[in-house]
Amino acid sequence: FQGVIQEVRISKAARYQSDFVPPQRHSPDENTTALYRFDEGMGDVLKDSSGNNHHGKIVGAKWVTSQTVATGRKGLQFSKLQECVEIPPLRIDLTRPFTVEVWAERDKSISAEGPRWPAIMFAGGTELAFFRPQMSWNFSSSSG
Repeated sequence: FQGVIQEVRISKAARYQSDFVPPQRHSPDENTTALYRFDEGMGDVLKDSSGNNHHGKIVGAKWVTSQTVATGRKGLQFSKLQECVEIPPLRIDLTRPFTVEVWAERDKSISAEGPRWPAIMFAGGTELAFFRPQMSWNFSSSSG
């Protein structure tokens, strides 16, 4: 993914059953596995605000202040394939409903599509990929 990510919430429940307007800022609750708000603005640790201590280590990505997704909010700019946030394995039962919510802005130089675009995320050896415009997803296990 090339662009800025400002918030990620991973939940162990299906949060939406019909059309919805996503909140500008997510809150943790009993179904939240991890919540990354990207509030730090500096350093190499991405804090998990869920209370579950799934803090991540920032590798190569740069802190920025957004001008479009949620103006004035902090985020991480990813511009190279090697840049990532390493998070501990999350206990997500992929046979049950779950939700991954992402506020992101792709790098406009990559494509002519609109400014908001879900990200690609890696969690505990499982790749979760989100695609536009249907917002469909797929996942595949990796062995290592």
